[in-house]
Amino acid sequence: MRHAFTICLLLLTVVASMAQAQEAGFSSYREAMAKGATLYNSGKLAESRGPLEAAAKLAESDSDKCRIHQTLMVVYAEGSDFPKMYESAEFVVEHAPYPSMASLTCRSLLGTVQKKGQVEAARKRYEDRVRKNDKDRTALYIMSNYHGLLDRDYAQQCKYFQGLIHLNKAEGIDFDFALAGQLAFAYRLSHQYVESAELFEKIAPMHKDETAWDYKEAAGAWLKAGQKDKALAAAKKAEELGADARAERSIDRWHADLGEVFLATGEGKLAVKHYEKAIENAKADYYKKKFAEELEKAKKL
Repeated sequence: MRHAFTICLLLLTVVASMAQAQEAGFSSYREAMAKGATLYNSGKLAESRGPLEAAAKLAESDSDKCRIHQTLMVVYAEGSDFPKMYESAEFVVEHAPYPSMASLTCRSLLGTVQKKGQVEAARKRYEDRVRKNDKDRTALYIMSNYHGLLDRDYAQQCKYFQGLIHLNKAEGIDFDFALAGQLAFAYRLSHQYVESAELFEKIAPMHKDETAWDYKEAAGAWLKAGQKDKALAAAKKAEELGADARAERSIDRWHADLGEVFLATGEGKLAVKHYEKAIENAKADYYKKKFAEELEKAKKL
């Protein structure tokens, strides 16, 4: 009975939204979107608001709705309607068809927040939400990005990443290796080197296409922690596995980072090997010169 009642409420909500859109003079999503896009592209942002809002109500797919709300974020921001700007961003974060859309939208929101002098207001909005409900996934997600992009408080960023990981576990969601990797990297940025190294080593064996990269990251963190034996062990695991898909995207960094660990731990031959590869793959002269200087140090071991 309750299930049927819920369905009725949802249907009534959809019907009401469509009715409101039709009252605005549009009979279809395409009609509203065409009008809104024309006005928006002509620089008439305030005038585009009504048609775009109607299009958002008439759209049937989350993908279409998300794209409209991404545009509405700009419209609301330029009109200083910041509450509506936040709501549109939150809709995209919650309904994005793929993770990169949520990430790009969040970054766009925070960039706008900074540009419009709303940094403190945004922080208060989402901190208050987390304070009231520590399972508020959207607020946790936005605050994890806030501390990584705006105030660079990586220790606080770690807390929000931890909150998301705990929430995933509580809700039975599969382990998110990308999120765990972000936490491990945030640990490193906040000088929690042991925690960073341990987490990278924990996820490495199960992290498809990034196992060797994770061991390399663990090695760097162990080195920062002053534990050279563990740094060398992790670096040798990465060396034995060879560059994986993640490493291939930053191959000069892969070799340079391993070279640094091998140089610091007295493994001259391995350091030379990796610095030579780093120089070979580096695109910028600055890095070629930097790696060449380290190569000379390695040759003297």
